[in-house]
Amino acid sequence: MDIRRNDSSQPNPLRYDLTRPNRESIKERQPLDQPVKTDANPNLDPETLAKQVREARDAYRDQRQVRIANARAEYTERTAPRRAQQVFERRETYRADLKERAQNATGAPTSDSLDISGDAKQLVDRALSIAGEADSSRAERLSEIKARFEQGRLSTDELIARAAHRMLGGE
Repeated sequence: MDIRRNDSSQPNPLRYDLTRPNRESIKERQPLDQPVKTDANPNLDPETLAKQVREARDAYRDQRQVRIANARAEYTERTAPRRAQQVFERRETYRADLKERAQNATGAPTSDSLDISGDAKQLVDRALSIAGEADSSRAERLSEIKARFEQGRLSTDELIARAAHRMLGGE
């Protein structure tokens, strides 16, 4: 079907019919007035044809599986040495990194030294003693709470009232 202008019977030279080459090639391949040409024998039984098709499909599938297996084996043979080398190199790099980290963590022996004054030593000792006192008072408080819990006296009305007061914006 050509695209034509409505006002005259002449085709518009500016329009192009995209489907024309396809339609012409279809007409050339198989004229509609002739029967379809095929290699199949019309005298064969449909069951026999179906069996032949199944056998052909099975043979193709088997050949395909063999081709796939051969391709996998060839790929493995080709790439295995390279993969093994990559794994070996990465292992060695990882081990070297571990050694370097261990050396950095332990600290390399250096000739650097740090002198701390007597006043700084006193401050450090005082901070440690305060921390020790706080830890001992905390440990005493925890043992007291544990003893109350074991005796069943931990949830007293007084403790509940104090907790409620704190939660509601007291202290």
